[in-house]
Amino acid sequence: MSLIKSTKEILKILNDYKFSIFIFLLFEIIYFLKGYKSFRFTFSTDKSMTNSIPCPFYFLHLIKKNIDLAKYDLFVDFGSGYGRVIDYFYRNFSFKKILGIEYSKKPFNYCIKKFEKYLSVEFNNIDFNTFDLQKYYFENKSNGVCLFFSAPFAKTEDLINFVNKIGLFNIKNLKIIIVNYKYSEILKINNLKVIDKQYINETRGFCICTF
Repeated sequence: MSLIKSTKEILKILNDYKFSIFIFLLFEIIYFLKGYKSFRFTFSTDKSMTNSIPCPFYFLHLIKKNIDLAKYDLFVDFGSGYGRVIDYFYRNFSFKKILGIEYSKKPFNYCIKKFEKYLSVEFNNIDFNTFDLQKYYFENKSNGVCLFFSAPFAKTEDLINFVNKIGLFNIKNLKIIIVNYKYSEILKINNLKVIDKQYINETRGFCICTF
């Protein structure tokens, strides 16, 4: 990763979050001191995918406070990057199976080594579109599924199309967490019901949804 690219990405993040950046930085420091994983990011070579930027700990903290996943046993992170979300949900919830799907080889290889002792955690190095969620759901006999999308798609329309397909599956007790997409665009997903949402501006925030 070049210094110029890294600097540009950091400046973009600062501009996106503006004055809210201070509380975000505070939570990054808090969770770093707690020993949480993944403070890395990398650049995608696929134009359909975004750069691997970890979901802010501040958002993860708020999501934890506002979601009930007591009866859910399967968690899938689409675009798991270097494993921040995987690590957070592993520590704070009681899923029987946690799956990270990552297209880029470098963060995938990092996670395979870093999480090798996490028996309930699995990583797949595949394109999201080739992952058969419905088959995985029935094979694991899941009682409830939580799906996480922290801006893995470069185009919002790709996210909309992908989630629309999920809506056609016969998955009971499904919750979907969508981070850092424009809320007005998320509402274009067919039959989506928003349970909770928190945004600091037009594009930075999250919503918890179901069908």
